Amino acid sequence: MSKTSAAAEVTPPSDGLERKAGSFTLDPACVAQVDRILGTLSERYPDLAREAIETLGAMARRFVAAPLDVEAGKELYRIAHGLKGNAATLGYPLVTTVAGSLCTLLEHEPSPCPRTQRAIAAHADALLLIIDRRLSGDGGVDGRELSRDLAVLVEKLTGRRAA
Repeated sequence: MSKTSAAAEVTPPSDGLERKAGSFTLDPACVAQVDRILGTLSERYPDLAREAIETLGAMARRFVAAPLDVEAGKELYRIAHGLKGNAATLGYPLVTTVAGSLCTLLEHEPSPCPRTQRAIAAHADALLLIIDRRLSGDGGVDGRELSRDLAVLVEKLTGRRAA
């Protein structure tokens, strides 16, 4: 979250939801506190994500070396899926994009051939690069190019657009 971010927009619940959930109000002080916490987490995200990304890199190397290692493949997917799910919330949508691309690759190429193995390694390297350079947002020109190149690679290998 940037210090200049706009205030949160709150959409009132529909009548049906209000009947089911009951009436409630949002405390503006709580919303402000959550915004501050997310801002702090966003600033620290590269440091917080580093361990997961390093583990992902180790799992990628293990899976590339032994493509029939089902446990390594599952762990690689689990870590990528977790990164995909939380990075954008904390200001790193490029991590979300690359991790999503890796998930697509793993979903559609569960026993990778040599080309797919290189693509898995490229995704792991890209995630570490993003964190090392602290490429928040879309990563600028370099981030957009990286994202596009990986998406093209995944589409060529799987016939599917990366998630």
